[in-house]
Amino acid sequence: MPGVGSLDGGATIESAVGELKRIKKESDRIAENFEAELKKQSSELTAFYDKKIARLADTSPWDKEFETKADYEARLREAKQKADPARREKEQKLAAISQELTQTQDSQINPLNKQMKTLTGKRFTIQSSEAPFKFTSYKPERQIMLGELTMSGKKIRFYCPIPKKKAREYKGHPDLLVPEVKMQATLNGPRLDRIVFHGPGKGEEYIGKPGVDVSDDGRFIDNGNGTVSDTKTGLMWANKDNGNDINWANAKSYCDNYTGGGYTGWRLPTQDELAGIYNKNSKKSYKSPDFISLTYYLWGSETHGSKAACFGFRFGDRGWDGRAGVGRALPVRSGN
Repeated sequence: MPGVGSLDGGATIESAVGELKRIKKESDRIAENFEAELKKQSSELTAFYDKKIARLADTSPWDKEFETKADYEARLREAKQKADPARREKEQKLAAISQELTQTQDSQINPLNKQMKTLTGKRFTIQSSEAPFKFTSYKPERQIMLGELTMSGKKIRFYCPIPKKKAREYKGHPDLLVPEVKMQATLNGPRLDRIVFHGPGKGEEYIGKPGVDVSDDGRFIDNGNGTVSDTKTGLMWANKDNGNDINWANAKSYCDNYTGGGYTGWRLPTQDELAGIYNKNSKKSYKSPDFISLTYYLWGSETHGSKAACFGFRFGDRGWDGRAGVGRALPVRSGN
C-alpha cells in the first residue's frame, strides 16, 4: 500500500503494521515463557506430592490368613484418609501456582493488547490520487453500487449505498465523486476500512465499505477475505465451518484461536445467533445465508452439565448433545 497513508506526527500505516507484528511477537513470547514455567513448576510440585501421597497411602496386600475382608477394607480407608490432606494440598498449590502465573502473565500481556487495540483503532488517510476507483455494477433492489479500488496494483472490491436517482449518473461518471480512503493497520497488513465519496452537492457523501458482494436481501456482505458481515446484527462470520468432525471443547478452541480475515476476537456462537442466520428458503442442503458454506450441524457456546448446545441447518432444529459428540464450528465475532 502507498506510504502516503499517514497520521499527524509522521506515523504511516506501514509503521503501524510493523509495530502490531512486533507487539504480537512479544505477546506470544511472554505467553510461551509463562506456559513453560507453569509446566515446570507444576511438574516439580506434582512429583513431590505424588511421592508423599504414595507413601501415606501405601498398604500391604490383604493377608487373608489373619485378616478379614472388612479388616482389609478398613485399613485401605484409613490409608486413604491419611493421604487425602496431601491430595487436597497438592490441588490447592497447583491452583495457586496457576493463578499467580496467570496474573503475572496478564499484567505483562494486557498492556500489549491495549497497544494493539489502539493501533488497530487508528485510521490512515490515503490520497485520492493514489486510489483510483471504478464502479462495476449496481443492485437496484437494494440501491447498492459495487466497485473496485486500485492501490499499489492491488484491487480492493467495495460496496456503497447510492440511491437510484444518482446511481446511473455516477456509474457513467465516477469522476464526479472524490474518494477519501481510510485504511486500518492489521497483523495481515493494511486493510480498507471505508471510502467516503464526496459528491458535488452540498454535504453529499456516500460511505463505501470493503466487500465483494451483497446478498439479495442486502443483509449479508461478502467481505472477500473469508468473512461475511451481517448488517442486521453487526456480527461477522467465517464464510465456512471448520470442515471436520470435532467435539465441543475442540470447537470452542478452534473459534477462540481463529484469525480469519486477519481479525482476532473470534468465538463460538450462541444457539440463538446460529438460529438467527438460518435461512429456511435457501436451496442449499444446509440452509445457511448467502456466502456462508456449512457441512454439518454446528456447536453452540452454551453448556449444561455434560451437554452443549447445537443447531442443525437442514431443518432449523435446536438441540443439546454430549460435549464428547461431534459437530462443526463456525466462528463469529463482533463486527466492530
